Amino acid sequence: MNRNKMESMPLLLATRLLSLIESGEVKEGMKMPSIRETVRLAGMSQGTVIEAFKILEDGGHIESMPGSGYYVKSKNPVGQPVSGNGREVKKIKYDPAMDLAINADNKKLLASFGLAVPADELIPLAALKKHMMQAIRKEDIHKYSLPPGHEGLRKEIAKRYLQTGLSVHYEDIFLCHGATEAFYAIVSELLKPGSLIAMETPVYGGFISTVKKLNLRILEIPVDASSGLNTEHLEQQLKNGHRPGLLLTIPTFQNPAGCTMNQKRREHLMDLAKKYNFFIIEDDIYAAIHHGPRRESTLKSLQSERVFLI
Repeated sequence: MNRNKMESMPLLLATRLLSLIESGEVKEGMKMPSIRETVRLAGMSQGTVIEAFKILEDGGHIESMPGSGYYVKSKNPVGQPVSGNGREVKKIKYDPAMDLAINADNKKLLASFGLAVPADELIPLAALKKHMMQAIRKEDIHKYSLPPGHEGLRKEIAKRYLQTGLSVHYEDIFLCHGATEAFYAIVSELLKPGSLIAMETPVYGGFISTVKKLNLRILEIPVDASSGLNTEHLEQQLKNGHRPGLLLTIPTFQNPAGCTMNQKRREHLMDLAKKYNFFIIEDDIYAAIHHGPRRESTLKSLQSERVFLI
């Protein structure tokens, strides 16, 4: 992954927000979207959004009003009234499906099969609190960490993957605020608007929202309940002339289908990636929840140079 790209994500977001101001979509004196709303719309972490707002504030484009939020800074002389509609907030589009799913889960109205939210009773809260307090006493965890992230944590992640048979150096690991941010960073670096990306269907809605924001075209590849991504269907699409630059897959405990790609299809997928020259984003966040003595091997362990593991 391009580290410079990751480091520039707050600047990238700040540039996009500035374009809304310069185009007049958000006028002088109007209120900017809140931090929370921007996190949802941009698909980035809260830390990234806060840093982007700080860039705009330092540049004199917006100003913070305590208890109210951020407003586009007026270019008029001090004391001169702002023309137009004042601080009327313009409606901004967002993904209603994701908003509904998140709100429903937070309100405990239903069990969400689209979000990676485990039952509360499965989370070892007491142990987590204990280790967090130990970390607070030992580490300066309240401070910002520069990319690529905390070195100690990256080394522990490398050790964990070594136990699965995957040898990865900690310097090749980049910490992100969740899989969606990592997905955004990779896709926005490798694909241009209008490019084709292959994705499993069904798939986690957050990834679809990100693809829509980046104006990409989707090549849908179905998954089978027994053996995961249908690589035979993918091969036929490739033979028909479709050329995705990237393919996204959750090979182990796919979300939301719950299926796992068998070894034959894993090897077939890697052969197709090499033959048709595309890269793979492997979402591996559920693999540790295995039911046997050992977890499934990663796609990256089969062909490291073509796989981004998140």
